[in-house]
Amino acid sequence: MSEAKSSVDIRELKIFDEKASEVLDRIMGAVKGYCGKLYVVNENKYYECIASYADKSLLEIAEELEGYREPYIPHWIVEGLKNLPKKYYDILENYLKKEFDRFLKVYQKRLALQTE
Repeated sequence: MSEAKSSVDIRELKIFDEKASEVLDRIMGAVKGYCGKLYVVNENKYYECIASYADKSLLEIAEELEGYREPYIPHWIVEGLKNLPKKYYDILENYLKKEFDRFLKVYQKRLALQTE
């Protein structure tokens, strides 16, 4: 029984590894694409919009921006996140938080430069 469970775990991990970067790229791309319309209005509004997603969960962002536009989040990603084993979901969520942390550091530096 443990061999069968082990092969299922290996298969799950392989599928996860193949799709993880695409999922993260699409989610960050959708956030930047959605907020991009604000860039022409006011650069700070663009950064504020992206920063507003930093406190949301991976699934919340995916559901909110599903099908928005290129690079859109397709339905299979939303469904996949809902059904993803918790350990893999937590890994993706952690990577997404790191992306937002990097972005927020740059944003804070930009704000500091503007106030000088």
